[in-house]
Amino acid sequence: GNELQENANGEMIVVPEGTDTIVESVEGKTAQEALNEAVKSGEIVYIAEPGVYEFPSSLGSTDGATIVGAEGVVFEDTLSGGLTNTTIKNVKIKASNAQRWSYPHGTLVFEGCTFEATGIYAVHYDGGIDNANITYKNCTFIGWVAIGSGAEHITFDGCEIYGNGTYGVIRVYSPATIKNCTFDVSAVNTTDVYQDGIHAVDCNIDLSNNTNVNGDMTALYNISGTGTLTEGNTVYVSTQPGMQKAVNEAVDGTVVTMLNRISGDVTVTQKPDVKFTIDGNGNTFAGVITVDGRSSAYATAGLTIQNINFSANFVSADACIRLGVSGDNDTRYTSNVTVIGCTFDVPDVVGIKSYTGGDKNLQVINCTATERAHSLGQLTGVDDVLIQGCKIYSVRGISFNSSTDVTVDDCIIDVEKYAVRFGAGSAADERAESYKITGCTLISENGDGDAAIVLRGTAAKSTLTIENTTITAGVEITNSAVDATVVR
Repeated sequence: GNELQENANGEMIVVPEGTDTIVESVEGKTAQEALNEAVKSGEIVYIAEPGVYEFPSSLGSTDGATIVGAEGVVFEDTLSGGLTNTTIKNVKIKASNAQRWSYPHGTLVFEGCTFEATGIYAVHYDGGIDNANITYKNCTFIGWVAIGSGAEHITFDGCEIYGNGTYGVIRVYSPATIKNCTFDVSAVNTTDVYQDGIHAVDCNIDLSNNTNVNGDMTALYNISGTGTLTEGNTVYVSTQPGMQKAVNEAVDGTVVTMLNRISGDVTVTQKPDVKFTIDGNGNTFAGVITVDGRSSAYATAGLTIQNINFSANFVSADACIRLGVSGDNDTRYTSNVTVIGCTFDVPDVVGIKSYTGGDKNLQVINCTATERAHSLGQLTGVDDVLIQGCKIYSVRGISFNSSTDVTVDDCIIDVEKYAVRFGAGSAADERAESYKITGCTLISENGDGDAAIVLRGTAAKSTLTIENTTITAGVEITNSAVDATVVR
């Protein structure tokens, strides 16, 4: 709030509530000299006289000093040095580097200020941040804002960010919040993708209600290292370390969203009561996603993997998505995995593969396996499987082995070898199961002597129902499973 106080000339003026000293020129003393004397620990100084100032050298030795400027107060001087529990309001700071070589301690608050860099930095904390809390509220930045690691938290609220011809970015290395801010950073050197917008380096930035006047906000999102950007339930990632961190920290409802191509492997360890999504956003993932069921079959766990283009010339495993790890029973029994709108394009690598049996409720919807892929799926003992709306052009189609309650619906499968295969090679543990193929087109060149549809071994005593399906192959069906029935 504000209050009335009498200035040195006997006039009553409006000043911030609690003001200790009003700064203005008086006979024999300039306003700058008055400011130099006025700044003290724990006191509020109000600069009533518009004009150009320099920061008092004594500011760095104070604790809890507050400087408030009237309209037209400008510091043509770099704000630097130690700042301890300092508050600065309603001033413009214009210099080659408006704020640089600052070393914050405690809580810093900047409100209603303009930081204009005629050179590089609107704001730059070089180091020695000492677990500080730093807030910029309703401020304007023209240039590069860079705040290093070591801060407890950094907040930008209601700020405006502009380019200065080369830079126009908030880059932070400490946990931060950016909310209610407006970015107009078209006037930057965009040959460096990290010089416009928001850049998280090895930290998370919480985002809400920000605006890019030149387009979508996500066009201004930049991430390095283990950095992430969180907006509501969405966590944006750009790197493998950041993606791994995001899936490790995911809670129920989280959507981990890729902003660009990512290379490397990621493991999702399932947890009870946590169902979340990895959304590729149409980007390429050159690696392997492993789902670790912890040998627990959590009924309330779940993972959706969607809109990812799995594409590389080589990956580290035999499948792009692994349900468990081959030979490791501690990772088996995944639950409620859904794969939607993904493409699998890695030479001789399976799209989705399970290894030990005991996985439950797998859905693969609107996915594509290209000619380079081994197959869309190699599934061992998955209970309750739906393959729907998929286009499969890989060397092989799908092998369900000893999986149960399988439905293949509305798919186009055009392959060299088998299109669909049920049952494992051995007839051990045979169970009377129900398989359905509905509304599909199956085409096979019968490579290696495979029919378009193969029933074998553990498909014994099962029933395969085929409805509204076209099969084009020299050999349509082979059935070596004992007492298995095909209904067409």
